Amino acid sequence: MKTIFLALVLLIGFNSFSQKEQKMDEKIKFIYKNTFVETDDYKLYITDAVATHAYTKFKFKVFNKTNDFLLIKVTDLFFTSEGKNLVCSEKKDMMVSPNDEASKTIDFKGDDFRIDNFVIDIKAIYKASSAGKTLAMKNFVIPASTNQFEMGGLTCVMIDSKIKTDRSSAKFECAYNGDAAAIIDPYKCAAIMDNGKENANNKKYAPVLLSKGGKEDFFVMFDEVQGAGDMQKKGFTIKWNDSFKETKLLPIKGTQIKMVKESEKQ
Repeated sequence: MKTIFLALVLLIGFNSFSQKEQKMDEKIKFIYKNTFVETDDYKLYITDAVATHAYTKFKFKVFNKTNDFLLIKVTDLFFTSEGKNLVCSEKKDMMVSPNDEASKTIDFKGDDFRIDNFVIDIKAIYKASSAGKTLAMKNFVIPASTNQFEMGGLTCVMIDSKIKTDRSSAKFECAYNGDAAAIIDPYKCAAIMDNGKENANNKKYAPVLLSKGGKEDFFVMFDEVQGAGDMQKKGFTIKWNDSFKETKLLPIKGTQIKMVKESEKQ
């Protein structure tokens, strides 16, 4: 009887110790080596990668070596290892302007990601010509009788405006639902003043690329031009010029990046 009792005590103690060890293990994070891959079109970095019981995340940075836009769709970005094949949790595609760089934090969620090696699999990367085809949007009159205008799968809505004598501005949101991609470059627009003179948009804004389902908002801003008419009293007209273009997405070869464990920490 004493032998059985002692065995039960040891078993309970062992289970309790194991549970504590397991609980402690869940606090441990795996740290991975920084790495990069380079092609003629881009250089891609993965840094600050960490894995926990519930997720793995890292900083994802891309330098665009071309004169075109690059696009990475989040639906083409996978974590693969030991039976896992998970798409990332990010909802917004990653766009990189010509000869520029962009970065964002990418994460994958699920059960225990703490493994010595895994692969980030990018199924495809897309290239889009920065030239594109101009979408000849109608001039937009402010004060506006209608807030919406559209063409070629791109729909834009004015969501706010401030009309003053010395400075006027307007905020727009555009959504693209076409089958290609849209380039938005509102810095190219101008205001046509009451006397017919063009007044350049002075709100600098880097061009962006929208794939199907993408949205972007932007401001335009115009300062007073002496002798050209009072914007608050007379209003003005926005001439879009080449602010909106449509371009094709051309897939280029994706890549696989192997991540290797470097250390552990709590």
